[in-house]
Amino acid sequence: MKKVQKLKADMDAKAYIDPEKSDEHKEKGNDLFKAGDFVAALKEFDESLKRNPENKHALANRSATYTKLMDPARALADAEKCT
Repeated sequence: MKKVQKLKADMDAKAYIDPEKSDEHKEKGNDLFKAGDFVAALKEFDESLKRNPENKHALANRSATYTKLMDPARALADAEKCT
């Protein structure tokens, strides 16, 4: 049963991937970041990465957002994934 549940979760995650929507969420996050709404920007960058886990720009932007939110450990982790 656990194998089937994991398989379904993996299939759902793959079906959720959409690079165009990822870019849309990244742009919304950028606008929110520029406006100083870092918590909302973080949510948009998270959604962008759910839509496209390979989006290095969203990952770098999320790292910068974590820096603004005073969470250096997560900022460093995201920055290391960007390379």
